[in-house]
Amino acid sequence: MKIVWIIAGSDASGAAGCQRDLLTLADHEVHACTVITAATAQNFTEWSSANVLDPNIVAAQLDALASQAMPKPQAIKIGMLGSAAIVTKVAAQIARQSSFVILDPVVKASSGGSLGSEEALDAIKTILLPHVDLLTPNIDEASHLTGSTICGPSDVARAAEKILALGARRVLIKGGHLTSSRCHDYYADHSSSYWLTTDRLPSSARGTGCALASAVAANIAKGFDLPDALIAARIYVTSRIRTRVNTESGASLLGLGQQQIEPSDLPSRSDELPLDGGLLNFPSCGPEPLGFYPVVDSFAWVKRLVDLGTKTIQLRIKDQEGPNLINQIKETIDYCRAFDVRLFINDHWQLAIELQAYGVHLGQEDLLAADLPAIARAGLRLGISTHCLTEAAIAKGINPSYVALGPIFPTTCKSLRFGPHGLDKINTWRQMFSQPLVAIGGLKAEDAPEALRQGASGVAVISDVVNARSPEARAQQWLRACGQNNSFAPN
Repeated sequence: MKIVWIIAGSDASGAAGCQRDLLTLADHEVHACTVITAATAQNFTEWSSANVLDPNIVAAQLDALASQAMPKPQAIKIGMLGSAAIVTKVAAQIARQSSFVILDPVVKASSGGSLGSEEALDAIKTILLPHVDLLTPNIDEASHLTGSTICGPSDVARAAEKILALGARRVLIKGGHLTSSRCHDYYADHSSSYWLTTDRLPSSARGTGCALASAVAANIAKGFDLPDALIAARIYVTSRIRTRVNTESGASLLGLGQQQIEPSDLPSRSDELPLDGGLLNFPSCGPEPLGFYPVVDSFAWVKRLVDLGTKTIQLRIKDQEGPNLINQIKETIDYCRAFDVRLFINDHWQLAIELQAYGVHLGQEDLLAADLPAIARAGLRLGISTHCLTEAAIAKGINPSYVALGPIFPTTCKSLRFGPHGLDKINTWRQMFSQPLVAIGGLKAEDAPEALRQGASGVAVISDVVNARSPEARAQQWLRACGQNNSFAPN
């Protein structure tokens, strides 16, 4: 059973606070245990009072949840605390827990009221922060914590450094309140930092901060590592803002019901702040599906499969260099160009540019070394491998010609710490990208129809053909399974 503790105030309107956390955890199919710190009197647009609870009542709720009769929580999400005495009680209890702790340090309600005193904020910084694994302040909250003014992205990075200096282990500063054309969130810990960016929606909704922090907690409880949990939470909140409900009073609430993901919901992840309109422009692979997509290691294999009617193929040479490598790549490019075959060169992007290949395929480990702008300027298509949400977000920021997801099934070709994802994950990835999607990893020809039905444009295969007793017969099975006419036969 996946359990998250919610320690937060109650919002009488149900738009934020503990009520929004409950809705978020229910959406993620995670059980919520709640500790109420205050009963706020507010509606969609107006604030009345906070009504902070007696610290001993808060402590009693915590003790009840910490009983041996209760399962241990996988994560704890903390919101409004209200008083320094409550901060002290909460810090004492979570210090005895081994759960991942997320603090959304709410200072002011969207409807206008103050949700904590300066004494409470001081107690958070000195008593609670050492026990927190992730802090998720918005711009105003980060300003309160650091005492600094935040006007632009460079101020955000400096504020994150100050928050880490206070003792925080990790911080995600939410950029929704920045006056920028795109929404930039900034993550930092003591060894790394990066930006998560989406296009800014026309308007926001109440409860976004609560939803983001509780979505991170839910994903941690479900076994996600933190980088993927942040991406998944960002997708969730953006999709809920996009499907927001406008009330008669003028306020907007986060959408309800089954989540529908669109490509705009996936944030890009980049080490540097992405510039507006700064996406690279790689050519399209054309209107025809990528279809049967074998990955082979020699011109001889390329010729055998192209002669059977294969129209998309990848040359993946790992054990050659010098003239032999150049000759193999050149011969393959020339042959595929003559028969209008979409040939992708794996890794060797410099030779692909020099020899004017159709495209390049890069793994995540090769992206940092490759000159991506040079590949784009040369007019080459680019395919990128992805195995997790973090890699999907990195690919989003590069804007490739296609995205590959793997491994779908267990594979012996490469040792990976990801997956297997299963065929259903293809549909999830399909929703996140506007580019064609290639499924790869452990797939057989018999799996191709379902992979295509789930949204794959192409189905890549490494060993199922080249290791078959009759590679030609197996390739023909693949072509039929992908709905491709395999009567093509070069002379």
